[in-house]
Amino acid sequence: MSTSIREIAKLSGVSLGTVVNVLKTPDKVRPEKREKVLAVIKELNYEQPVQHIKKVTNTIGVIISNITNPLYPPIIKAIEEVLDQHGYSMILGNTEKKLDKEIKLIQMLEERDVDGAIIVSASETSNYNHIYSFREKGIPIILINRSTEDPTINQIMIDTFRGGFNAIKHLIKLGHERIAYMSGPKDDGVHNAFARRYKGYLWALEHYGIAFDEDLVFENDGDQYKAGGEMAEKMIESFSQEKMPTAAFIANDAMALGAIQAWNKRGLRVPEDISVVGFNNQFFSEYADPGLTTVNFPIFRAGKMAAEYILEEINGLRDEPLKEILPCELVVRGTTKEISSKRGAIHEGK
Repeated sequence: MSTSIREIAKLSGVSLGTVVNVLKTPDKVRPEKREKVLAVIKELNYEQPVQHIKKVTNTIGVIISNITNPLYPPIIKAIEEVLDQHGYSMILGNTEKKLDKEIKLIQMLEERDVDGAIIVSASETSNYNHIYSFREKGIPIILINRSTEDPTINQIMIDTFRGGFNAIKHLIKLGHERIAYMSGPKDDGVHNAFARRYKGYLWALEHYGIAFDEDLVFENDGDQYKAGGEMAEKMIESFSQEKMPTAAFIANDAMALGAIQAWNKRGLRVPEDISVVGFNNQFFSEYADPGLTTVNFPIFRAGKMAAEYILEEINGLRDEPLKEILPCELVVRGTTKEISSKRGAIHEGK
């Protein structure tokens, strides 16, 4: 069986990027690390084919799932700023949430000899073979808000599960018990952000002793403004005035604004009649009227961290794979309101 650079990295106790740097630009690697890797290479009689020693292009590939989603420009900007400061350029690819397109983009990046790649929640799949193959060639790669059990793959996760929990905790503290949940497709994939937010919703209800009501859960094939309006209409049609939810946790800000407009047209006032919490803290949330209470999604920070880390790995300054979880913070504005409740106060420690 032929030796792989993954095996060399494992036996040397360094990252794949460090092994590649030893092979192609050894002067970048600190002497003690370089000697450790070279000793393993010699022990295994490893010979790297000349055609597999990729050239340095000072280019990073960035793959996203939906270029029209207003969530993504901030992360692209964050990555580009860091790369520009270090003399790197960016190749941007858009998968449109399609696995086959993601595979083709990965192949294209490999053909373009990129020095690394950042993948941002690009597709809903548990198939990582194309990513593993790419990484096996020693090209640093970072996944943002997309999980894999492979310990060698760099990951920056955003704790949307805890973000969902805190959104519901906020509403319960204000006295709400009939809390609707609205989102795009929340199939239980390990990469599905809606699924993680939904699990946070369920956990908070259970934690605070509120019975789950399936009738309060609304789902739409879309995930933007129109989808929010459609779910808001469906909610009004589903309940009498006495049974109407007093609050709604809506899984992104665009859907939240769509829902609020639909409710306003039907005479349901926010927050007087229904409190609303969105998710993502997109730029328009602050300027809505009233300002949208939402959960901040630290996407700019994630992009900056990913770009900084991948450059460090390329330059042999990182050995351990990155496993980072960024918290989501609640941003309270004008769409939530306290109501009377029989439950009493919630202690902050819970």
